Amino acid sequence: MASDNAEHREIRFVRPFLPPAEELVADFQRIIDSGWLTKGPYLEEYERAAAEATGADYALGVASCTTGLLLLLMGLEKPGEVILPSFSFVATVLPVVWNGLEPVFVDCDPDSFNADPARVEEAITPRTRAILATHVHGNPVDGEGLTRVAEEHGLKLYFDAAHGFGATWRGKGLGNLGDGSVLSTTPTKLVVTGEGGMVTTRHKDIYERVYVAREYGNPGDYDNTYAGLNGRLPEINCLLGIKTLELLPENISRRQAVAARYLGALGEVPGLRFQKMNPEGTVSYKDFAILVDQEDFGISRDALERHLEVRGIPTKRYFDPPIHAQKAFRPWGEQCAGKLPVTDDLAARVLCLPIYAGLSEQEVDYIIQSIVEASSHVGTA
Repeated sequence: MASDNAEHREIRFVRPFLPPAEELVADFQRIIDSGWLTKGPYLEEYERAAAEATGADYALGVASCTTGLLLLLMGLEKPGEVILPSFSFVATVLPVVWNGLEPVFVDCDPDSFNADPARVEEAITPRTRAILATHVHGNPVDGEGLTRVAEEHGLKLYFDAAHGFGATWRGKGLGNLGDGSVLSTTPTKLVVTGEGGMVTTRHKDIYERVYVAREYGNPGDYDNTYAGLNGRLPEINCLLGIKTLELLPENISRRQAVAARYLGALGEVPGLRFQKMNPEGTVSYKDFAILVDQEDFGISRDALERHLEVRGIPTKRYFDPPIHAQKAFRPWGEQCAGKLPVTDDLAARVLCLPIYAGLSEQEVDYIIQSIVEASSHVGTA
């Protein structure tokens, strides 16, 4: 639907907010000169800084967010079920399956996109072992509602907080919420270690178990306590994590400015709806999502996606297809076919726009202009 003379730029969907290379050189040299490439002082410093940033009593650097969740769930009684949202990235469910537990998918709230505590409570059975919720796009969940459900039913409460660095709930970081959380530090996130993750908890026993389990389950004497795995995070990765943690306040501020610019310009466009952010929290804006109503907007979500692509604007369908509709999870997905109407609706209409600290006002305005232009092409898609 783009005209031949349509303006075209090349915009990245995401770009990590990193320190200048020269700020890393001296520390990088120290690591190389020491020959201490893992389990060293930079890991300890990084974990202290991460605990402070997230408000956690304990923080453990791990090889990936998925690895961290796998380690957390190792402590659950098996067999059994874990209740989780389908509107999430696939890494939320993988550790459930790998641990020999059964995923039970529940619908999400249509406004916040997060797990609905009422739907979670309805899904509890005698086989339920834990609740696993996601802070979707860095929007803090209803922590009070989920905590009440977990406590009343004697269940563990874990969080996929992959988007959680920089987010807060009731003035506190998300690190002590529930029994344990996992955060991601891949290049698309706000704190970056290249690849990696962080486990946070308020429980000493969970901290001690994960601490040992990330080292193959070896407590130090090679008489393994757990059937663990290698979940270690190298020193060089930790160095990058320390430096990007220092940039986190500025990163959050810049992302919030981009989000405010989107909302201010697109808020009155017919057929567009936005994720409702938790009024009791600070949102990290790992992603910025819009929902497209074809009838009111004039074209479909997919047509808008193509329109923006032609103009050099990449987008992502986070999360389409939802987990329960993916081929790999058909055995569990078939059981909830037609039972997750909100999730199915969100997945069919969601489109995430570029958002990162280095995105300029001019680039944001170009994206806005391209979306508004698309909305005027009623009946052409």
